[in-house]
Amino acid sequence: MESYMVRISIASREMFHSHLTKEAEIEIFTFFVATYCISLHSSGYCKGQKFYMIYGGILLALNTFQVALDALWGQFMWIDHRNYPSSPLRYYGASQGVW
Repeated sequence: MESYMVRISIASREMFHSHLTKEAEIEIFTFFVATYCISLHSSGYCKGQKFYMIYGGILLALNTFQVALDALWGQFMWIDHRNYPSSPLRYYGASQGVW
């Protein structure tokens, strides 16, 4: 059985980290700006939009959770279980139906 070592340069790690960070920053910024804009209107308007603010917060939390789990699964597939029999794509096929 062969063993491979994957080395990632600091620049590529920062690029990957910055991509995830920028995606999260855009989603968080959009949610808080929308909430702020709704709160600027009269109190009657805010009461009618309360459902959408709560719904947006739940979507933000679930999407953040999904991005974190995708990053973890990518780490498992490409780094931790790199030597899975045949290839990382076989690991993808084997672990896709686990849950």
